[in-house]
Amino acid sequence: MMKPFTLWMLLLLGMLTACSDDKEYHYPSVKLEFLTAHSGADGRLTSITTDAGESYAVAQDDSQLKVGADSTLRIISQYEVQAEGVRLYAVGRPISPLPRPASAFKEGVVTDPVELTSAWMGLHYLNLIVNVREPQGRHSFHFVEEAFEESHLRLRLYHKAESSTQAYDQRVYLSIPLEEYLTQAATGTLQLSLTMNTYQGEWTKEFVDRR
Repeated sequence: MMKPFTLWMLLLLGMLTACSDDKEYHYPSVKLEFLTAHSGADGRLTSITTDAGESYAVAQDDSQLKVGADSTLRIISQYEVQAEGVRLYAVGRPISPLPRPASAFKEGVVTDPVELTSAWMGLHYLNLIVNVREPQGRHSFHFVEEAFEESHLRLRLYHKAESSTQAYDQRVYLSIPLEEYLTQAATGTLQLSLTMNTYQGEWTKEFVDRR
């Protein structure tokens, strides 16, 4: 049975702030981005690759995140590029499972609405930021593979809100891995369509990923 990824606490990343009375003070060049990270034998992050294809060693990780040894994972991070590598100020884990066919969801595909904030292509990932009207309950997300033929992929966002009570909006970060599909694409180019149910109605958009 396919278990969608459940949010017990939705990902929140506050932007860094700094104060100084020194007029010559320069704020660090801090970015907030989706990244692909790699860990070493001890599970600590050792390097990152940006969605622009730039790779850096991790010189300092203030989050002290530990994951599986020698693994690759999707993160969203506030970071600064320094001479010796990058400093990660804060690290979060976006929802980023491999898409699965509708038949894998034994309880059926649920498409409760979301509010789409943005959607854009990264480095073989489709990045999404959505808002949900957060109730007292929990939210579950996944990605449904509706069809994949030659170089054409059709996906749908799975979202299950386990309460009908609606309150304030909460932001959710998602990142769909596409590398597996791209390696199978007949032409080296992946044509992708994503559909989701929004509060305004069904939304579909086309994207392209290339080697």
